[in-house]
Amino acid sequence: MTVGNYIREKRLDIGILQKELAEKCDVSVQTINTIENDKSKPSVTTLRRIAQVLSVDYFVLRRILKEGVVYDAKDYQSSS
Repeated sequence: MTVGNYIREKRLDIGILQKELAEKCDVSVQTINTIENDKSKPSVTTLRRIAQVLSVDYFVLRRILKEGVVYDAKDYQSSS
């Protein structure tokens, strides 16, 4: 699974639109769209913001981005 697919799944799981995620991450909708469609990679800052909004561990997203590795998401729910 790609980081874009993972982000899309998590966004849909919590029921927010790309527009809402973009606003909460202080980026454009186009940025979220290109990340979710694997047309671009998020910056470290954007990836951290996405992780916070989606309540997932930043290092999980980073690992998926680098290695395409996905673990059981419930094991990596952020407590913040």
